[in-house]
Amino acid sequence: MLHRWQELADEKSRLEEEALELRDQLEKSQLECAAREEEKLAMAAKMKELSDSYLAKIDYTLHLSAKLKKTKDERDLLRRERDAFRIELDGGMALAIDPRGSSTEGGAIGVSPASINHDDGDNEEVEVAMTSVTKPQTSAPQTSFTEDDTNGPSFSSSYHNDNDKEADIVTFMQARARNSITDDRSPETSGRSSINTNPIPIHNLIKNTLRVPPTMPFKLKGQCGDEAQNDGSDGPGDAQLRPNSSITNPSAVQYGSMTTGVSAPLKGNTGILKKLQWYQDSSKKEDEYEEEMDSDRYGDGQESSGMKRKRHNSWMIEKKDFIHITSFSPQLQDLLRRLQEAAASAIWVDRKLPGTLKSVILQVAIRAIILDEYDNRFFSFISTVLPLNIRKVFKLVKRLVFQNHLELLTDRQEALLNELQRQIDEAFPKVKKRWEEKREEYLQSSQLDPQQEISGNRYTWNQDLKAIIWELILLSHECYRLRKEKAELEGVSYKGPSERNIRSQMQDKIVSRFPAGSMSKKAISKAVSRIKRGLEENGDQSKSLRP
Repeated sequence: MLHRWQELADEKSRLEEEALELRDQLEKSQLECAAREEEKLAMAAKMKELSDSYLAKIDYTLHLSAKLKKTKDERDLLRRERDAFRIELDGGMALAIDPRGSSTEGGAIGVSPASINHDDGDNEEVEVAMTSVTKPQTSAPQTSFTEDDTNGPSFSSSYHNDNDKEADIVTFMQARARNSITDDRSPETSGRSSINTNPIPIHNLIKNTLRVPPTMPFKLKGQCGDEAQNDGSDGPGDAQLRPNSSITNPSAVQYGSMTTGVSAPLKGNTGILKKLQWYQDSSKKEDEYEEEMDSDRYGDGQESSGMKRKRHNSWMIEKKDFIHITSFSPQLQDLLRRLQEAAASAIWVDRKLPGTLKSVILQVAIRAIILDEYDNRFFSFISTVLPLNIRKVFKLVKRLVFQNHLELLTDRQEALLNELQRQIDEAFPKVKKRWEEKREEYLQSSQLDPQQEISGNRYTWNQDLKAIIWELILLSHECYRLRKEKAELEGVSYKGPSERNIRSQMQDKIVSRFPAGSMSKKAISKAVSRIKRGLEENGDQSKSLRP
């Protein structure tokens, strides 16, 4: 017995030692977890720093592009200024000024011989300078005239009368001066200025070169071609980006900050019960969607040869409707202006989108989705900022923001499912108690066996639950539409799950949030069908309106 007790005591000591070792290991593991958590936070901070650095580099690149553009404009301005001075010189200022500084009397322009070199008595090379003369004008002899930019003008003349050499020289130069002012028959001198023409002021050249029209609202109709107009934004010569500015990523979605869209409140969003589609674009009329995404289509085919066919542009707004940057929310206006600056300073090669613009367009599109302004007005405005027609803008932005758009919708689905779970957990005790009371009353009145199970759902819906479930179904349809739309834009066939399968999967997720036995998939399907049928019968919503 004593020996057995000793063994138990040893076993106890051994277990205590093992417990101490396990406790030490646990503390060590906790320390390691804490260290790894610190490393994780440090890595997150480093990633944030790298992200900020990357955005700063993008902004600095845009700034350098704008600066390079401005430098090129200044260089072109100096070239035009140089050409203007050359035109003045070609008009007569190239004639050498008399070093003796003689003045002109009577306004006549003449020459005096400076030196005459005789050669064989027939041909003479004469160098002349501008002087004042009062001799009468006579007919000029036959002369071949050549200009030299470095040594001044020179000419060769054939004279047969040695006594009238000086008079003939003066007469020729008078005719030469008059022709340089008034003669516009030759292509070389037709665009030249006269001797008395004032030089073009430099500040006027700068003003005329860099003049930018004021900001004006624009119309979409007639501006869907390849060359879209700029919405009154700064021209390439004036567009600059601040080197220390940064286009930050759009903030996280704050549910309840907007009344509709992905930022709508999760609870009490009963307005969704009036919509047959989750997305609705009010900027477009119903009949305009009959030709959606068909901007390349022409007439009805009844035109005869030689007749012009009117092109049908689907992305159009009536003439009375204007789209201006101020029509968007202030939160979106800032990003749109930065996009204008970036587009003005970007270098386009063969009409291909510069890589520096993709991140800016992506952030603008995400912000528009969050603010529920991702509609036809948005695409119409972007088509005036970029030198692309609205069809290309639609395809570009849709493909660029597809993944982020899908993530925003799926995040809202998860948030709605969590809100559904919270409301069910909060109200289920009362619902269960009320259902059990009704069950007892029914059993007593019908005199049924208490052990017999009553078929039917135990959970009744209120308006909040209806709104959440209906929005979840609409979101599943919207996700399917986005995936199919992306496949169409890429020119491939859609191979993903069908709309019915996606809706069925969402109904399974909804049923899983209810307590077991209190809700069935069939009941949800019937309730959703009733809501849809009511909207279609009452005409609360027309056909699907999508961008």
